[in-house]
Amino acid sequence: MESHLVEFEKLDWINVGEGMRYKKFERDNKVLRLMELTDTYQELD
Repeated sequence: MESHLVEFEKLDWINVGEGMRYKKFERDNKVLRLMELTDTYQELD
């Protein structure tokens, strides 16, 4: 049986910019991201 568990704690953070980072998991041409936004993140209009 195939496992559906993603062990995000083993993945590295990818810093995108001020106040935003994510972890990326890929399998079978699909991508899943765990994203973290802090209070320093500012959304662009």
